[in-house]
Amino acid sequence: MGCLIRRTLPFSFILLLKLISCCGKTENLFETTIIYGDNDVTEAMRGNGASWAPNTNHLRTGLHGIVFETTAADDLSGYPNRSVKVLLSDARDQSVLLQEQPDGLTLSKRSSNDNILSIEINPAKTYQSMEGFGYSLTEGAAEEISRLSKTEQNNLLNDIFGSSKTGNNISIIRISIGASDLSTSLYTYNDTPHDYTMLNFTLSGPDLTYVIPLVKRIQEINPVVKVLCTPWTAPIWMKDNNDWVGGTLLDEAYDAYARYFVRYVEEMAKEGIHVWAITPQNEPENPHNTPSMEMSADAQLLFVHHHLGPAFDNAGLDTKIFAWDHNCDNPGYAIHVANGSRYVQGSAFHLYGGDISAMSDVRYATNKDVYFTEQWTSKNGDFDGDFGWHMTWVVVGSMRNWSRSVLEWTLATLPEDKTLACPKCLGAITVNQDGQGYQRHVSYYVIGHIAKYVDPGAVRIYTNDLQDEQLHNVAVQNTDKTIVLLVYNSAPGKKNFKVKAHGEVFEYALNGRSAVTFKWNGK
Repeated sequence: MGCLIRRTLPFSFILLLKLISCCGKTENLFETTIIYGDNDVTEAMRGNGASWAPNTNHLRTGLHGIVFETTAADDLSGYPNRSVKVLLSDARDQSVLLQEQPDGLTLSKRSSNDNILSIEINPAKTYQSMEGFGYSLTEGAAEEISRLSKTEQNNLLNDIFGSSKTGNNISIIRISIGASDLSTSLYTYNDTPHDYTMLNFTLSGPDLTYVIPLVKRIQEINPVVKVLCTPWTAPIWMKDNNDWVGGTLLDEAYDAYARYFVRYVEEMAKEGIHVWAITPQNEPENPHNTPSMEMSADAQLLFVHHHLGPAFDNAGLDTKIFAWDHNCDNPGYAIHVANGSRYVQGSAFHLYGGDISAMSDVRYATNKDVYFTEQWTSKNGDFDGDFGWHMTWVVVGSMRNWSRSVLEWTLATLPEDKTLACPKCLGAITVNQDGQGYQRHVSYYVIGHIAKYVDPGAVRIYTNDLQDEQLHNVAVQNTDKTIVLLVYNSAPGKKNFKVKAHGEVFEYALNGRSAVTFKWNGK
């Protein structure tokens, strides 16, 4: 069996082991430590291709304090003193921000303190896989970044998109299809009235000058970065008010608008950029932005199911379509569109209204994925307050409600006299006025805390909800089996807690209004 047994086992359990052995089920039976501490059973005894799980309550009573150790199935070299990386931010005075702690922590078999809060991790209980984390790369943001020298641009892009060894490991960018409210001018890719066949479609203009070259440089740093694309408006000649603000898509323009999307995806591909996903309309119930366009749930369903989806299919495109892309206050819109069309693979959300739990409501009602795609921070905001709110609701809140992505708003700040409609929008960074260097802001640290250690394809795993104790937490397991745990302490004072997973434990004391990310080998 390859199993050493310390202390004395009850006769009944020894007999059970012998019976299993007689049935030929003992090969690689014990692959991991089964019991840890004094009371807890963490994992079923596993065999080849199937698992056999004894009643854990019985084991806690009958096998109190007994430890199984493996001798063949796993390499446990260095066990139990294995290291834990620690990434820390203290938002109160910003004295420590996204800093790896040099000493780290070590895992052990038992806790020295049974009277502190415990974060329980169960990697066997899984939820959604993660597509990634990131920001919107608006045309205005790209224009600002272009003011940096090539060397400084490279430093900035490596800082944000580089791997965890050199940067924040950002893996998704969201760009606008045509102008957004953080562009420096109003434009679409076909401003020729009544060009229903898209003969005059072109990417030439601000995007080809600023956005596309920057996306290419990002792809050189992170070749697997995903690109999510969203229009703020259709070409205004397709709208019933012929205006950049508000209005709706004309009935006769539905086919033309679908061709517009197809041409966009195809032309981006010619530039070497694969469009991973689109949403049909940014904030379809907000007709007041510049630019903007209204799109009702019925209109979006009609457009996607009878025009856009078939057009993508006919063109052989694999670009995903996500419904909604607006707040958490109208889950019915997303449910209506996602359930009404096989072309819709998921729904996208912001949190300027509603409750983050709406993401779970839509996920369960549609059995389709959900994505968090935008949340702004303000130049007039408070770092401490913004950091805490975004950690609690945008990062931990969305991930615990099935989100497969977490995106903040703009990557870079625009000067107030350049932006079309959002003069107070604060980017993750601001390029210095003289074009020499840049400053980091709150959303840089918010997204960095989860993105740095989490790779695309990681799967969220179970942790107990300690929101009432003000320890907001979420955990994932990477494909290399490393476990990443993010904890935010929203209390004003320090919180002592322990983390338990796979029969191992470590303790930590986290200051109030601070965040910590742990990473260790989950085996």
